[in-house]
Amino acid sequence: MKNRKILIILYLLLLIAGSLFFLAGFDYYSPRSYKRIWDQGHVFFYTILSIILLHSWNFIRNKNCTAQLFWLSLITILSGSLVELIQIKFARLTEMGDLWRDFLGCLLGWSFFSDKCKKISAKCLLAIRLAVALLLIIELVSPFSAILDEIIAKRQFPVLSRFETRFETERWESERPPVRTSEQAYEGKYACKFTLSTEQYSGFTLKYFPGNWEEYDKLHFALFNPLSSPLAVTCRIHDWQHIQNKEPYPDRFNQRLLLQPGWNSFQISLQEVKNAPQNRSMDLKKIINLCIFATRLSQPVDIYIDDVRLK
Repeated sequence: MKNRKILIILYLLLLIAGSLFFLAGFDYYSPRSYKRIWDQGHVFFYTILSIILLHSWNFIRNKNCTAQLFWLSLITILSGSLVELIQIKFARLTEMGDLWRDFLGCLLGWSFFSDKCKKISAKCLLAIRLAVALLLIIELVSPFSAILDEIIAKRQFPVLSRFETRFETERWESERPPVRTSEQAYEGKYACKFTLSTEQYSGFTLKYFPGNWEEYDKLHFALFNPLSSPLAVTCRIHDWQHIQNKEPYPDRFNQRLLLQPGWNSFQISLQEVKNAPQNRSMDLKKIINLCIFATRLSQPVDIYIDDVRLK
């Protein structure tokens, strides 16, 4: 009876976790930690599914340890791929990382809850469990680093990014991964390098940061131009209302910046940012995006940014 009650609870957890693949989730501007914690739902779902299959489906329960892993893996890969395809219909993104998390859940369920695995040598089973546990720890580094950096960002505020901690590059988004570097630094020991491509619009975005800028007067940042000639870029800032308005060009702040060779320091009036939308005032309590981009470059250019803060 006790096992039956546990199985019923597992089925309920599986149903709830499975429904969240399609009925809830996050959007582009959701907090980084929320996104990464949410991704771990794949591990949870397939751990529960594997436990249920191991204890309630005779076809798998009666197999030996190796055969159980084969069939659980096959079911995980096929069903996980199907989930990713179905999610497209629910306006959700497909991610190869989700398939890895599916398989990690399968490994957790198999290695820790299979009765047949308990029949192999104790040393072998311990090695398998330690390896799976290590993979889980590695997987959990991502959400924990996001949580840690969000705590750091709140403590640093009104500094938005100075790249003196390793996690700060994760606040930014670009075509190519940002690189924290000591090659050039405007303030402190580090700056961040981004590569601008020859696409029509190529740039980088500060995506994760405290968004209440109401108590400040200016946005400061420094950009390094490695070329021997001036480089034109645009600074774009918008609030949450801009997204709800479907992002029309006149509804945000845009300012052209001309970078001379070397470091360039800029201070943008937040009053100008507030007054930038054509038919309203920008909500300085809900700023959600700061972007620097170039247009139709003739060749790729590495550009550096540092000392992004409010004053």
